[in-house]
Amino acid sequence: MDIKYDFKANPFKEKDGKPVLYPAVVVKETITTDHIVKELSKHSAYSAGCVVGVLQEVADMVVSHLRQGKNVRLDGLGTFSLALSSREVTDRKEIRAASVRIKKVNFRPVPELVKRVRQETDILRAEFGFLPTVKKRSKEERWTLLEAYLKEHGSITRLAYSEWLGVARTTAAYELKAWYEEKRLDKEGKHSHAVYVLRRQEGIAEV
Repeated sequence: MDIKYDFKANPFKEKDGKPVLYPAVVVKETITTDHIVKELSKHSAYSAGCVVGVLQEVADMVVSHLRQGKNVRLDGLGTFSLALSSREVTDRKEIRAASVRIKKVNFRPVPELVKRVRQETDILRAEFGFLPTVKKRSKEERWTLLEAYLKEHGSITRLAYSEWLGVARTTAAYELKAWYEEKRLDKEGKHSHAVYVLRRQEGIAEV
């Protein structure tokens, strides 16, 4: 398994008049609940419906306990907790309960999770890095990038294409459909679940 990375500029730090760079993961795609459900049901005795039900129950239980002011720790994953916010004050009496709000839900992974992710994971420099918006590239430039991506990864979904190029999902769907109609791509599945692959050229046998 491998992780691809590239460098981003830190807007708050400079060295010799230039922004300091830091490495960040070039995300291949975002795995959805639907994907997890299919994988779990495929590799276990539980049906997809059963897995969906359990995951929903877990999510509901986490929310319920957080609402009660409790932290929730899931073995192998980490701990969920709440973070509050209010305007800045120097005296506790300046703030009433109505002025304090829930800012966000924090997640702190357990050390074991980080250790497991690190094990047997190669970190490689991404060939294309963080791509600018699709509008800054011509159609053929975008196709060249996509073709190289598919030769390396084999397939791509609308969501993965959207996040990879940083474009709206509707734009990603339009472009992938266009290349499919131009017979440059083949697809498996329908609508948002479609997976696109390079169209195999006639007369060329697979090795």
